[in-house]
Amino acid sequence: MSRPPNGRSYSALVDPGAKNSTLPSIHLDDTMTTPQPDQHQPHHHHGIMQETEAELTDDELIEYEKGILTWDKAKSWRFWIRKEWIWWYIVLIILVVLVALMAFFHHSIIDWLTPFTKRLQNLKAGFVIPAAIIFALSFPPLFGNEIVMILVGVVWGLGKGFAIVTVGTILGEVANYVVFKYWCRRRAERLTRKSLNYACLSRVIAEGGFIMATIVRLSVIPTHFTTMVFAVCGLKFYHFFVALILGLPKQLITVYVGVVLAKQNASTNSHVVSDCVFAATVVISLFALWFIYRRMTAVRKQVLLEMREDLRGKGVATSDPLVDGAVLQEDENRHQGFEPRNAV
Repeated sequence: MSRPPNGRSYSALVDPGAKNSTLPSIHLDDTMTTPQPDQHQPHHHHGIMQETEAELTDDELIEYEKGILTWDKAKSWRFWIRKEWIWWYIVLIILVVLVALMAFFHHSIIDWLTPFTKRLQNLKAGFVIPAAIIFALSFPPLFGNEIVMILVGVVWGLGKGFAIVTVGTILGEVANYVVFKYWCRRRAERLTRKSLNYACLSRVIAEGGFIMATIVRLSVIPTHFTTMVFAVCGLKFYHFFVALILGLPKQLITVYVGVVLAKQNASTNSHVVSDCVFAATVVISLFALWFIYRRMTAVRKQVLLEMREDLRGKGVATSDPLVDGAVLQEDENRHQGFEPRNAV
C-alpha cells in the first residue's frame, strides 16, 4: 500500500477533512552541549490527560476528543447542532411525532385497527403472524418491532402477548447472531477499523462479557444492533443467550403499554403503574448508557494506538516521525535485499 503524503495518521485517513498536523520546533537549553533526540512537544488540549498527550499524535488527539463529552462541550450549542447529525434529528423528530400521535389519538388508532385485529384473533394460528413480523424486523437496518409489540399487547393482552413477543424476539435475535457471526464477520471487522466508536463498543463488549452484554441489552440501544455487535466481537453464544433472556423485561414493558392503550376506561392505578414502569425504564437506560460511555472512554486511547499499529503493519505512515523513520528505513533495507540486524 502506498503511503499517503505528509505522513497522515489514522484519523486523517478516516476523516478527510481533518487537517494534517505538523511537528513543533524543539527548543534546546543553551546550557546543553550534546544534541538530544527529537521529541514531541506536549500539546495541551482541554479534557485530555497528560499521559494521553504523550502517546497520541495531533490528529489522533482530535479523533480522541470527538468522543469525549466535557462540560465545556455540553454548554455549547454547536456541539448539539451538527450537520453530520441531520439524519439522527430527522429520526428523533419522527419518533417524537409518532409518540405524540399515539398519546393523543390512541383510542382512535385502536378503533381503526380493531377490524384487522379481530380477524387475527379469529384465525387458528393468527398469533404466528406478529411473531413472524418480529422475527423479520430483528435484522438491521429494519426497525419497528416496538410498534408490533404494542399491537400484540392490544390484541392478546399481557400474558399471551408477551409469550408471542418472546418467541419472535428469541428466534429473530438468535438468527441475527448466527448470520452476522458466520457470514458478515469480515465486513463488520472492517467497520471496526473505520469507526472509532464502533471499535470501542466492540472492545468493551468483548472484555465485559456477560455482565456488559446484559447492561447493553437493558439500554435504549436497539436490540438487533447490539446482537450484531455481540456476534462480530466474539461474545460467546451462551453469554449472548442469557443476556437476551435477562433483557426480555424491555419487551414486557412494551407489551404492557399496548395493554394499557387497549383499555377504553383505564383506571387510575393502571396509569400509575404505566408511568412507574416508564420512569424505571428511563432510569435503567440512563444508567446503562452512562456505564457504557465510561467503559468506552476508558479503552478509547488503547484502541486508537492499536489502530495506528494496524496501519503501520499495512505500510501506511503515521504522523509520528520517530517510528515512521524506522519503518521507512526497514522498507528501504528490504528493497535493497538485506534485513536490518536485530538489536541485542
